[in-house]
Amino acid sequence: MSRRNPLNERYQKDTKPKGVSKRSAASAKPVRKSSKAAGAAKTDTAKKKATTPVRLRPVPDTDEYRDLRKKWWIALGVATAAITLSLVLTLEPVIAALAIDPALLYIIRTALSWCALGLVAFSWWIDFKQLRPMIRAHKEEQQ
Repeated sequence: MSRRNPLNERYQKDTKPKGVSKRSAASAKPVRKSSKAAGAAKTDTAKKKATTPVRLRPVPDTDEYRDLRKKWWIALGVATAAITLSLVLTLEPVIAALAIDPALLYIIRTALSWCALGLVAFSWWIDFKQLRPMIRAHKEEQQ
């Protein structure tokens, strides 16, 4: 390990810090301007960038896929809304404001919960049985 030079302003106690930091040794090295190897390396990287293939889409770009994905999002959105409404209907201020028979309110909450469960199951079915096989077939076509 190298020793610190006591004559350097950075290591003297009487001087104020001037915000000078040690530069790396790499920045102090001279740059070679007329090296054939350096020129060749630059052109090789330029060629590699030019010949890189364009990345293909991981999902198919078809109307059928877009329609199924749209159904999937709608099913999940309606399921979220139904379960949220079911949970809101359990709050005491909401029950008091609606002035509905508690038995009927229980039936409504239960029906909303079951609808949400059915919609989540439907979205899983769309995903596992229709979308994923399409994606898998699309990836196999690309390879």
